[in-house]
Amino acid sequence: IKHDIVQLARERVGPIVSLYPENVVFVDRLPKTRSGKILRKMMRSMVKIVHGNAESGSDTDPNVCPIAVPATIEDPAVMADIWHTIASICRK
Repeated sequence: IKHDIVQLARERVGPIVSLYPENVVFVDRLPKTRSGKILRKMMRSMVKIVHGNAESGSDTDPNVCPIAVPATIEDPAVMADIWHTIASICRK
């Protein structure tokens, strides 16, 4: 499925897409607000932190998310699950 996602992105957007199968991450649930909107900015912030730590050689603790829990999040446990998934994959 990861290869199909990358292929589809490259077909629709073009070869400028810097997406690779190892960069595709699946999670069980997405963080949402009480009204049902997906908290995309929060997920982007998580990826930026992990990516920045990887570039600088810093270690990322998968058990402690450095981002404050948004006041609008419906279930804070989702945030912890996503952080653990992203940080664990990037430690490999």
